[in-house]
Amino acid sequence: MIKELKIIVKCPSTNEDIVFKLKQHSNNYDWFLIDTRLASGSSEIWGDIGDAVKNILEKKQYFENLEFLKFAGGEPLMEDQNYQIMEQFIEWDIAKNIVLDINTNGTILNERLLNIAKNFKQLKLHISLEGTGQLYQYIRGGDNFTIEQLEQNILEFNKLPNTQIIYTVTVQIYNIYDIVNIWEWY
Repeated sequence: MIKELKIIVKCPSTNEDIVFKLKQHSNNYDWFLIDTRLASGSSEIWGDIGDAVKNILEKKQYFENLEFLKFAGGEPLMEDQNYQIMEQFIEWDIAKNIVLDINTNGTILNERLLNIAKNFKQLKLHISLEGTGQLYQYIRGGDNFTIEQLEQNILEFNKLPNTQIIYTVTVQIYNIYDIVNIWEWY
């Protein structure tokens, strides 16, 4: 029997949903998705979410057979609560059995993430790439991040053991004529 627990926390300032999903087979959860679709940076918002994360992680036995952990929505590597969840699974010594799957724009690379990722069975990074050169910077990087910086981060991610990088492209009006360049870049 498959059961699914879905917890939705409303962001008080944007009224967007933050979704926590657990899928249960038998008595244990084996799949965990966190989808944080909100603008980051508000401690007022994260106070409530932090409590939700804490409550979800109260019982180790729910997660002992966890095989898949996915972070999606917004930029999940900006949110401290996501790191806390990953660190909790490392502390419980179950990370080694879990495939860690993260949707990211690839702009965030820090020692905390690198140290955490090494503890998981596999790391799958779905990196959003909507353009190359200046178009990348226009669509994704803004004034603070270039395609060259993304390429450097990808080189570092590739040094991690058991890492798979998957590029995801959203075709849009801005990049429709750059798809060939994206293909050649890959």
